[in-house]
Amino acid sequence: MDHLDDLRETFETLRTYQMRLNPKKCIFGVTSGKFLGFLIDERGIEANPDKVQAVITMTSPKTVKDVQRLTGCLAALGRFLSRAGDKCHYFFSTIKKGTQFEWTSQAEAAFLRLKEHLHTLPRLVGPLSGEVLCLYLAISDYALSAVLLTERDGMQLPVYFVSHMLQNAELKYPTVKKFGFALFLASKKLRPYFLAHRLIVYTDQPLKQPFTNLEASGRMLNWAIELNAFDISYEPRKAIKGQAFADFIVEMTRPPYFKNEKAQWVVHVDGSATQNGCGAGIICESPEGDIYEYAMRFNFQASNNEAEYEALICGIQMSKAAGAAEVLILSNSQLIVSQVKGEYEAKDDAMIKYLEKVHQEVQQLTSFEIQHIPRSENNKADALSKLASSASCDTPRHVFWEAKRLQKKCTWFEIWNGTLYKKAFSRPLLRCVTPEKGHEVLEDVHQGLCSSHIGGRALAEKALRIGYYWPTLKEDALDLVKRCDKCQRFAHLIRRPAQRLTPITSPIPFAKWGIDLLGPYTTAPGGLRYVIVAVDYFTKWVEAEDLKNTKAQDVRAFIWKNIITRFGVPQSIAFDNGPQFKTLKLEGWLADHGIIACFASQKVYGPTSYPMSYGLYGPRPKNSTGETPFLLAYGAEAVLPIEMCEPTLRVMLFDEDANWEMMKAALDVLPETRGNAALRQQLYKLRMTREYNKRFSRRILKVGDFVLRKMEAVGRANEQGKLTPTREGPYEIYEEVRDGTYRIQDMQGRPILRTWNADNLKKYFF
Repeated sequence: MDHLDDLRETFETLRTYQMRLNPKKCIFGVTSGKFLGFLIDERGIEANPDKVQAVITMTSPKTVKDVQRLTGCLAALGRFLSRAGDKCHYFFSTIKKGTQFEWTSQAEAAFLRLKEHLHTLPRLVGPLSGEVLCLYLAISDYALSAVLLTERDGMQLPVYFVSHMLQNAELKYPTVKKFGFALFLASKKLRPYFLAHRLIVYTDQPLKQPFTNLEASGRMLNWAIELNAFDISYEPRKAIKGQAFADFIVEMTRPPYFKNEKAQWVVHVDGSATQNGCGAGIICESPEGDIYEYAMRFNFQASNNEAEYEALICGIQMSKAAGAAEVLILSNSQLIVSQVKGEYEAKDDAMIKYLEKVHQEVQQLTSFEIQHIPRSENNKADALSKLASSASCDTPRHVFWEAKRLQKKCTWFEIWNGTLYKKAFSRPLLRCVTPEKGHEVLEDVHQGLCSSHIGGRALAEKALRIGYYWPTLKEDALDLVKRCDKCQRFAHLIRRPAQRLTPITSPIPFAKWGIDLLGPYTTAPGGLRYVIVAVDYFTKWVEAEDLKNTKAQDVRAFIWKNIITRFGVPQSIAFDNGPQFKTLKLEGWLADHGIIACFASQKVYGPTSYPMSYGLYGPRPKNSTGETPFLLAYGAEAVLPIEMCEPTLRVMLFDEDANWEMMKAALDVLPETRGNAALRQQLYKLRMTREYNKRFSRRILKVGDFVLRKMEAVGRANEQGKLTPTREGPYEIYEEVRDGTYRIQDMQGRPILRTWNADNLKKYFF
């Protein structure tokens, strides 16, 4: 009956849109047959035998066209092929652009394995409505693979196989990113299944957190956003139930790891003793082929054999420090090698102690071998040892093995009329000067008569264009600009925060307030020029009052009238370091009432400095708490004055008794509302802190450093119009109050009032 209902619905749709069918191409009541190139029956979907047989009977390709024909046939069978990308990898490599066609033995072996696999292609099934589907992911060095399954009667049946060849940058993705990319590609190719069914992704990779919490970045974040549109859950991987495609998971979840079979370190050692001193030359070669060369000078006098033993012991210790377990020592001293091997007997007391030390060091190694080699094969270690032994203790020396490179560098220089010049790309010849003369050139170009105070890199390029050269030209130019007084005073302001944000939380209403002053503004009637604003940290309740003066008694009167008499005595109040707040009288008055006064370091903000003063007193819910300040304070929403002039429905239907009962009920649930608001506020501040700290750029300042201070920090940003420097100073840091907060003094040692935040300071270089 379901089939008849489906036919009826189909015909009604055709009649509605006046569509017609060709009777010769319409067959009804078919239980099985070919459809869209597949064999479909009540058991599932099978590959077209003709297409399968065409590949099986195909001969080995001899040209690029043959390979293209093969890959085209395999594309039609792609949904039936498990790990198709890995099976066809060698085929695709033969037809890459810019390469000559070559059918290798590896490609032939892969072709034969493919034919064997085509004899056992699995039968696919169509998922039923509401059925939960499973997805397994696999990766290899060359391809990504996925299989979509459905479980019926305890058996997992395949729905679709997906494969993708990795290209270009995709080959360098980390393992987790490859698995995420495989899931994203599967969602693209199998979108109808992803939209119609709930999916369970079985994986042993940490995909759940970045794809569900959107904690990824870059491409992973883009994939996570698109995958959030589907109903996907992630569970630990379990075994596939089905032999036909069990090899999908076997050895395929990650690229195989091949342990380096060679684990032996090769160490060349040689010792040297001369009248000037003793030294050792050591060359260590790791199993990966990395070479480390050392020249060591001993601070004691020793014989040649003792120097050889010292070199041997140092070579063993260096190898052990690098994590070596198997060491091969190569030395040109036959005496030392024979004594260590036991072929010669050590009779001298010093030699016996050195031999015991060697045996003690090699006990911790799993494999130790020492061999004698001719001096000609140990010339590098010999040269290093002679360098170390002949070097003076006070004068450091450097060895340059690349003599040819030095000789090649000399071709860039020439002497003309007794002056050294360097050939260059910017002009024919650059005059070579000493670093001292070069410093004078840079000073004249940067701040002379025709100066322009350009940046360090531009200054170096200008000196080159003028026609001068010395080896440290660019470094000296950067250092000169960094120490230029005018460049430091007029440099652009740094807007990135110098310290991490420290959020202030208060889960108790009206327990912690923040107070600040706004102004001065244009004088209003009564001489009012300032506005003092107080905001509760929890409810965001705002109290504000206009003031004529900003003295300590005005602040004290505001706190008494607008905070203490209305909301009770708070636990603490946060101020900045303004002179009207930082007074002994106000601090003493607050202490008498049990109020803790907290002072923030001096920090300058722009027009958005005081968000508490704009629109926070209205009925709009706050982002941080999700509720209005009035509701968190009284348990109910406020009635606006406009509602009394133009009554709304709730004003017209007001009943005092019913309202009182509702108010009591609201007060009973108010603690729960405040608790939820506190949790939301905490999460909001965590998100805000995380976004703020993304721009964090630490400035390292310490006591004794000299700094410049922002002009806008003291209200003098436009003192001289456009010619006003951005910073003033220098000042000296004489105390670090806490991380990022300092006290400074001028060059005469007079302390500057208030503490200063690192955001307003920049290190000064003399």
